[in-house]
Amino acid sequence: VFNNGNLQRDPSNDPWYIAAVKVNWSLPGVDLVSNTSYFSRKQHSISDYSQWAPTVFLANQYTAPGDTSSAYFTDHQDNFTQELRASSADRSSALQWTAGLYFAHVYENSTEQIFSNDIVSVLGGGPDPGNAFLQPVFSLIDRQTAAFGEVSYKLTDAFKASVGLRYSRLEYTGNINESGALAGNSTILGANSGTDKPVTPRVVFDYQPDESSLYYASAAKGFRPGGINAALPAGCGVSGAASFGADSLWHYELGTKQTLFERSLQVSAAVYYLQWKNIQQFVYLYCGLGFDYNLGQVTGKGGDIEVEWRATSNLTLGLTGSYTDSVYTSNVPFPAGTFVGELAVAAGDHLPGSPWNITTNLEYVWNSVPNKPYLRLDYQYATAQNSLVPYQDAANHPNSDPTQPGLPQIHFLNLRAGLRFDGYDVSLFAQNLLGYHTPTFISRDSPSTTLNGFAANYDTNYFGRGFAPRTIGVTATYKF
Repeated sequence: VFNNGNLQRDPSNDPWYIAAVKVNWSLPGVDLVSNTSYFSRKQHSISDYSQWAPTVFLANQYTAPGDTSSAYFTDHQDNFTQELRASSADRSSALQWTAGLYFAHVYENSTEQIFSNDIVSVLGGGPDPGNAFLQPVFSLIDRQTAAFGEVSYKLTDAFKASVGLRYSRLEYTGNINESGALAGNSTILGANSGTDKPVTPRVVFDYQPDESSLYYASAAKGFRPGGINAALPAGCGVSGAASFGADSLWHYELGTKQTLFERSLQVSAAVYYLQWKNIQQFVYLYCGLGFDYNLGQVTGKGGDIEVEWRATSNLTLGLTGSYTDSVYTSNVPFPAGTFVGELAVAAGDHLPGSPWNITTNLEYVWNSVPNKPYLRLDYQYATAQNSLVPYQDAANHPNSDPTQPGLPQIHFLNLRAGLRFDGYDVSLFAQNLLGYHTPTFISRDSPSTTLNGFAANYDTNYFGRGFAPRTIGVTATYKF
């Protein structure tokens, strides 16, 4: 039985559109490409805060009849991107090259207004529950310009080396306007900006002795731009960080792709190692709010294998398996002047994620029968995560919650049977056929353990989130 833990409905309206234009132009010796895109989104939503407000501010998890709190959100985005790319036209040449320019102007503004008698009664702000919180502006403008290029050269018929480099300039500017009880009954106007100039190289070595075998080794660097945070109320015990910086990642990989048995079997496998610096993560606080912060370095390792076997002209089997392990390598304290001596992350904490993930699929098509009936099975299995993520680790109090479980073992089976004819695909499906209902994520409004200095564990309401229950339906598609 799946029960909604909210007293009120949480409606959301999220209209968006994207427009794109691509232009190809072939000239003697060079191919030119222009990619232009524009994305616009205007989301509106309402969230029920009737449980959260009294739990956090009144130390009472049981909402009184008629005592409701609501939050109204909007999210407005306007994103423009332009890329110009030139590449060598002679595909038979040992030397291949690509060069280009990139520009992006990304704008986002999210607003929020909270109506709550509970918050106003505790923090003050007059008789109007609308004074709980008002955030008409929380905007960020992200401008990116970049130049990039890559050169590959065939040293022999089987061996190829590729070297690429991207230089970017990032400029981001954020503005915040907050008022109401959560903002200390004053108007907070904030503006933060930052720049970064990341250089991200890429090196790949390919060895392809024949058309059926490929071996490769690669090293590449990536990044994400920084951003800004909203101010936190005094009740959170931490002012947070006004902004957070860019993070970067080095990724090293060894892999192979093989085609065997007259192209009926394809196998791809790889192992990787990564170093992620200044990782951007959300830090959840015992007050029910949080902020984005740079949380030190993560080291990760893992691998994956993908197998697709066309066993007969009618039967295709697939298997994908992966392993991942990503761990923080050092302690990360809270920003200076807050929670002196307390940690946001302890060395040895992990990023959330199941260590082992396996998916299998089977599809049988009766090709000799008119309308080509087919049957398909998809099965997903994931092992439980027994390692601690920062929010579970007691070393990170007073904002940790050791009562929360990690990711559980997952078993998920889908079944589909249908017909394919003249571009149509009509099928009957059953999702979550096994009725798997274990929550994949559990949280509560306040980690009110004695470890965090609370006199009593007053918040015993946990919110579980998981897969939808067994669902049966019909789909029809047409491709033209």
